[in-house]
Amino acid sequence: MPFSKTVFSLMYACVIVIAAGCGSSNVKVSGKITLTDGTPVVGARVFFISGITQGKGNTNAEGIYSLSFQKKNDGIPAGSYQVLVAGAFFRPDNAKLRGRESDGILDDGTRPMIDLKYAETETSPLTCEVPGNKEYDFVVEPSVFYKNARRAR
Repeated sequence: MPFSKTVFSLMYACVIVIAAGCGSSNVKVSGKITLTDGTPVVGARVFFISGITQGKGNTNAEGIYSLSFQKKNDGIPAGSYQVLVAGAFFRPDNAKLRGRESDGILDDGTRPMIDLKYAETETSPLTCEVPGNKEYDFVVEPSVFYKNARRAR
């Protein structure tokens, strides 16, 4: 009987040590997303994807993001990642509300701020290696909508 309690206690201690070690291997990852002209990309969703591992975060008013894996701002495991940036929109100065809400088709005038290629795994050219605590800044191309709105000013 005492032998089984000792074995159980050792096994329990090993599980605790292993579980504690898993959480501490994450790397704090943050950075900034800007357009080619230096404009911060506000309100974008940023994803770091490697196999089934996915870290995600959102850009703030300065274009700065911090990644979460399982908990808020807990970082991601070290490794090679493809980076996706999606969901940043702007409203051109001349945008008008179009459509009818009753039809379920309502265009509020917002348009993508960045080129849509950054939102898909098949087309995003953004990648990075995450070896340790570091900031990862990315410069992305604006969408055609954003370029045209800037030219119209």
